Amino acid sequence: MISASTLITANLGDPPKRADSGETLIELLIAIVVIGIGVTALLGAWEIAVGSSSFNANQSKAQATLRSWAESISAVSDSGAYAYVPCASPASIPTASGLPTGFTAVVSGVRYWTASGWSSTCPSSDLGAERISLTVTSPSGLYPGLSQTLNVVRRRPCTSAAPC
Repeated sequence: MISASTLITANLGDPPKRADSGETLIELLIAIVVIGIGVTALLGAWEIAVGSSSFNANQSKAQATLRSWAESISAVSDSGAYAYVPCASPASIPTASGLPTGFTAVVSGVRYWTASGWSSTCPSSDLGAERISLTVTSPSGLYPGLSQTLNVVRRRPCTSAAPC
């Protein structure tokens, strides 16, 4: 027969039994919600970073396109390439070439020099200077489309027939 002292000694060496030996459903749900909030925040930050990167890329493409277009318009030469047209209208200005996909380019206005300032109407005698406003707009994606405008002053070339 086993004595009471033997029982007490045997129980002292055993680890105590826990009533709860696992995670409760509430603890698991809270952990899932916390992880979900963290993942959502990371995905939101990732989306903003990607959108900002594409915005900067579109801005760079728009600036490069605008400068290239302005260079081609202001390259008036005596050989006749993009020859000066007195009282030019937006339709007579050469269009932008090599436009990236989704971008639009328009001549947003032409103003004429009148010896006292720029006018939207051509004077009766063209003084040989035009201010052309060029606008390039990038496609809209995550952010609205970016519009950039550049003013180019185009002069009539000096020749013996038309001195400066």
